[in-house]
Amino acid sequence: MSPPSAKEVAKHFLVMLLLIAKASIISSHVLSLELIKGLDILHKQEIMA
Repeated sequence: MSPPSAKEVAKHFLVMLLLIAKASIISSHVLSLELIKGLDILHKQEIMA
């Protein structure tokens, strides 16, 4: 089995980076949605109080 070429390694690295970037974008999007939801609930509680 021959060692992978630099091109192969670079391609693999780019794919990994893309996946990580995608995952972090999704998680930050979910986090911001949760934050908005939380702030909305707090706001409603203030109005009712």
